[in-house]
Amino acid sequence: MRAPIFLLLGVMGLGAWTSACRIAWGSWSSCSRSCGGGKKTRTCDWGGTQSESCNEFCYNGNSYNGGCRCSAWRTGSCCEGCRYPGIAKCKPGKYECGGSPDGIRCTDCYLPYKPAGFNKGCVRKPCNENNGGCSHLCTAERLTRCTCRAGYQLSSDEYSCIDINECATHNGQCDQICTNSLGSYSCSCGPGFVLAYGSRSCNDIDECLTGTARCGHQCVNTNGSFKCTCDSGYRLNPDGLTCDDIDECKIGNGGCAHVCENIAGSYKCSCDTGYALHDGAHLCKDIDECDSGVSACSQICMNSNGTYHCECEAGFYLDNDTVTCKNINDCNAVVCENGGECVDGVEQYSCECQPGFSGKLCQDDVNECEGVFKAGCEDICVNTFGSYLCQCRDNVTLKSDGFSCSYDGEREDVFTRYSIGGRLLPKGCSKVAFRLESGTESTFWSTSD
Repeated sequence: MRAPIFLLLGVMGLGAWTSACRIAWGSWSSCSRSCGGGKKTRTCDWGGTQSESCNEFCYNGNSYNGGCRCSAWRTGSCCEGCRYPGIAKCKPGKYECGGSPDGIRCTDCYLPYKPAGFNKGCVRKPCNENNGGCSHLCTAERLTRCTCRAGYQLSSDEYSCIDINECATHNGQCDQICTNSLGSYSCSCGPGFVLAYGSRSCNDIDECLTGTARCGHQCVNTNGSFKCTCDSGYRLNPDGLTCDDIDECKIGNGGCAHVCENIAGSYKCSCDTGYALHDGAHLCKDIDECDSGVSACSQICMNSNGTYHCECEAGFYLDNDTVTCKNINDCNAVVCENGGECVDGVEQYSCECQPGFSGKLCQDDVNECEGVFKAGCEDICVNTFGSYLCQCRDNVTLKSDGFSCSYDGEREDVFTRYSIGGRLLPKGCSKVAFRLESGTESTFWSTSD
């Protein structure tokens, strides 16, 4: 038994493990790789080994040369996997490998493209197929392409149309406000302006003329707006439209010396009784009622600041109305006799006597029979107390007039003697002109009726 052992060691020592097994080989092991080139081994029964290549092939038609040389769309040690090498217009992840011969294709292309098959990528849709995938217009003169309607521009995806924002360039040439819309835009104006017809310019609205201002008093137009102002004596309210009266009297009494009265839009000064406005209608000056004629005093007026009072002359007293002077009645305690009446005077009195009486108190009988005319009696005058009576001599009858006598024939009488016209003698308190014997004219007064 020792001899075989010696022989094995000798063979191994000489590197004979790669040589043919001199006794018997065992079975081959499995290949180390299922594809892409592997190794398999077998062992000699006395301990030697042997190896060789195996599974030197690649999947999907790819060649093996010391290893798998995979096409661009294949990956893995055996080219068994599928990878995306980049297909133009293909959506990410939308691809698959396969086909015969092996290749890669896009399963979902970006519009306006469509899948064309393995290794053909994405091709442009024709216009007769869903409008070539175009959002707006599809044209096919030499090449199929998408175009857009006015107000739009073609997107970078070459099929969709995006709105052109005209307002982004020079504000769309609008004077004030540019509003973009799908496929177009419009110009408008801010408050206080109106768009000029057929243009992009804005004209100011005169709110004062259109009546939209609603100012309480005065309206002043401004560029794009307006402002309200108030008449003199008014202030503008916080609403900027209405006006309230300024009460000037609340500030320093309006400068008035006495009384300040507020009126709409202004004020006026007045003075206390007895004063009048002076020097700019604010100051008050005393009225001299006595000089101006305002006083109602019947006699003496005495002026004082803001007023006056009345006084009376001697012989008068001031009545209860404080302006009228009344005569002091000097007839008090005076008794005129024989029916006389006391007539008051200024610090004096007189008695008006009944006919036939005289004297300060009418105490004296008047002898009417004295004098040339004998009280108008044609013949005899007889004095009585307070009166008189006429009589005729020689039993001549006294006429019914109480003065004349009934004589027959011509006889000189008082009418002839003193040339009294109309044969009338003067009677009480009458005035008759007559001519005396000396030829002078005179006047006769009688106190008899």
